[in-house]
Amino acid sequence: MRFPKETLDGEASFEWLDEGGLMVMRSRTLEAALPPTAVAVIGFDDSSERWSMVYHDDRGVSRIYAMTFDGTTWTLQSKPKDFHQRFRATVAPASIEGVWEKSDDGQTWGEDFSLTYLRAA
Repeated sequence: MRFPKETLDGEASFEWLDEGGLMVMRSRTLEAALPPTAVAVIGFDDSSERWSMVYHDDRGVSRIYAMTFDGTTWTLQSKPKDFHQRFRATVAPASIEGVWEKSDDGQTWGEDFSLTYLRAA
């Protein structure tokens, strides 16, 4: 993860549950408290034909993100009253390169941090 003034190493895992109906993502940094250790569950709603990600971290923060994935581009967006977030990433066979953005008003956006996931050998 790359914040404006530092780079942090971490780990993330993505695992399908059961027969592929839900995916669990777990993430943590190795040497810092932020960003927090987190778990998320990703699933698809047949009736609305939409993806969602339910997120929870060790600070007690929980959010639901609207999600899209077209095979190469992955997006997430949440719209709570006081803190808006969105994520856009390019997914390749051996990596995911993405940027999280934040906004106080949902109109003016700025980079929060960028990240790179590399597939373990």
